[in-house]
Amino acid sequence: MNKIIVVGGGGHAKVVISLLLKNRTYEVVGYTDFKDKGPLLHIPYLGTDGDLASIKEQNCCLNAVIGLGNTFIDSRRKTIRERLDSLGFRLPIVVSSNATVNLDVRLGAGTVLMDGVIINSGTSIGECAIVNTGSSVDHDCTIGDYVHIAPGATLSGDVCVGTDSMIGTGAVVVQGVVIGEGCMIGAGAVVVEDCLLPGVYVGVPARRRR
Repeated sequence: MNKIIVVGGGGHAKVVISLLLKNRTYEVVGYTDFKDKGPLLHIPYLGTDGDLASIKEQNCCLNAVIGLGNTFIDSRRKTIRERLDSLGFRLPIVVSSNATVNLDVRLGAGTVLMDGVIINSGTSIGECAIVNTGSSVDHDCTIGDYVHIAPGATLSGDVCVGTDSMIGTGAVVVQGVVIGEGCMIGAGAVVVEDCLLPGVYVGVPARRRR
């Protein structure tokens, strides 16, 4: 069984570890974080991100998954990915055994699909994206790199979400809407028209706050 490490030690990392253990596709050798939080689901702490090179060498491990789940827009997940690439780690796609991925779906490297997710045909999801618990992405959507679709969000068909954007918990995006790069759609928002400028969009219907 191939070995894998999880980069991150918070709640999202714990869920990622749980998926990996449930899927039994990889041997999870440990996790990294800026501090030792003790075992996560019996998986040991290996060190900080600064120790990744030695961790890779000591464990003969070539696989990693990013266990940082942003709840705001920043570049940390991209920075981590670049660090992993520079060290020669592979970032496999992690899909829960309880997720539904229909035919003609493209998933980019490092993307994670959680329990209860539904991805419908014709959809393309970029690299290192998160589609979180119980969210639904309908047909022919285009989701950019590093996008986080939070739990319970619903995207209708033909939606486009730009790089580094986040769709908040329980948000709804109607058919054909375009969401630009660096946009935060607030929890429970209903998006009925394009959101093209970076910023935070909240309310029903969603409006740009800043």
